Amino acid sequence: MIIDIEILLIIMSFIGTVAFSVSGALIAIENKLDLFGVIILGVITACGGGIIRDIMLSKEIRIFTEPWYLLTSVGVGIIIRFLAFRFKWSLSKVKLNENDT
Repeated sequence: MIIDIEILLIIMSFIGTVAFSVSGALIAIENKLDLFGVIILGVITACGGGIIRDIMLSKEIRIFTEPWYLLTSVGVGIIIRFLAFRFKWSLSKVKLNENDT
């Protein structure tokens, strides 16, 4: 079974979007943000780099032409916030010493 290269790129892009959205949502939960904050930070983390890339290359911004990027990021943010609330995740913050700053 041969996978078309375009389908492979779409799958990899989806996996990357989900991974970065999860990382942004977890940072938001660590800082005790509400649902809106979790969604916003997840979207910015997942889509921010692509937006900057498209602006620098003078191309159409993909988040506006292909809405699945935005919808995936929002959906992942909602799911992560629900899971954190449901299972009472208490994520630890990294504490810096005064010598580290």
